[in-house]
Amino acid sequence: MDAPTLIYYKGQGPLNSPKTVGVVGTRKATAYGKEMTEKIISELKAQNVQIISGLAYGIDSYAHKSALDNGLSTIGVMATGVNIVYPAVHKEIAKRMQTSGGILSEYPFGTKPEPGYFPARNRIIAGLSDVVIVVEASDSGGALITAELANGYNREVMAVPGNINNKYSLGCNNLIKSHKAQIFSKTSDIIELMNWDISALPKSKIKTTEIPEGLTNDEKKIFELLISNGETHIDELCWKSQIPVSKMASLLLNLEFNNQIKSLPGKKYKLV
Repeated sequence: MDAPTLIYYKGQGPLNSPKTVGVVGTRKATAYGKEMTEKIISELKAQNVQIISGLAYGIDSYAHKSALDNGLSTIGVMATGVNIVYPAVHKEIAKRMQTSGGILSEYPFGTKPEPGYFPARNRIIAGLSDVVIVVEASDSGGALITAELANGYNREVMAVPGNINNKYSLGCNNLIKSHKAQIFSKTSDIIELMNWDISALPKSKIKTTEIPEGLTNDEKKIFELLISNGETHIDELCWKSQIPVSKMASLLLNLEFNNQIKSLPGKKYKLV
């Protein structure tokens, strides 16, 4: 077994929150990675999740900061003793985290960072999380180790897709391609995957569009799905409506001609 024999914890937040989300990624986060991290966490605020990460540069620190900004508990898993914050620039974030969450480590007080401690601590991030979201990652690194560990622990894994020309999207895209992670395209993806309460989504995210008169039953099904889910891939529309793809394509084309829906890149559709 690879469970730690002892954990040192410094903070006031619980370690048994009912909804825990691990958010991990590259230390060299791009503007896209930062934006997605903040978007994911702010939109999960209504679910009252606890955010788990590693207090490192990049995606980790953005995850902790966004959790704090949204009033969420957040736990930082460290590769040092809990009395040594590394990197030192995150001392203030670590201090703020301890009011509603905390920092923890399997290493005793005074332990300084060593290269082997960082990949080892990723198993604790994976173990504490109900679902791990990889926001941005290259084709190697700690975020992918965490994803692999989470899969081994039967945790859910999601990845945010990115530009195929950006090396910091390679890891996420490959996780999705190899079926080692579910694709994260919108907040409802994680809520549906984890069977959380969809009604807890921010009210502004819930569509109130009325279904036009004169639609066929199949067209009404499409409208209902687009109202509920927002931008939706054609495959998801087919699966949830049980309409064959050949018929679905014709229905979508007709609705688009009538200026009722709009096609988007990647075979996605949304209401006009």
